Amino acid sequence: TTKVMIMKYIIAFIFGLVLCSPTFAADLSANAGSGGLFAIGTLADANNPVEMALAPEYTRLAVVRHRTAGRLKALANSKESNADSIKAALYAATQVQQLADEARRDLDGLAQRKTVDIGFSASLGVVRATIKRAEVIYDTQLGSK
Repeated sequence: TTKVMIMKYIIAFIFGLVLCSPTFAADLSANAGSGGLFAIGTLADANNPVEMALAPEYTRLAVVRHRTAGRLKALANSKESNADSIKAALYAATQVQQLADEARRDLDGLAQRKTVDIGFSASLGVVRATIKRAEVIYDTQLGSK
């Protein structure tokens, strides 16, 4: 397991170097978040079936949170926004956040499991449905309009 941890750190280090290369460097101003490259992922031990099963769901969760935050930022910076659209977006974003928090708690609980069995799979299905609900709220109420 020490070798696995070392490999994880090496992969993370290489990934960090790639992301920090001058080609993709951005000015640290208020406009730096618009456009550009965005990469997200979850590392998992290939010898651990629990981690392998959970990694994509942790990634989906991070993506829906990131997209929601980005949409709120864009809405706040838009000159065409009005009070009603901002209220609706905040309500939808709160729903997404609550579902994401619920999914994260459940994922963290599943991460404590040692094996992938029928109970694990059923619980993971519930988590997937929760994340899907958050994604649907984003797509229908917050997605680019």
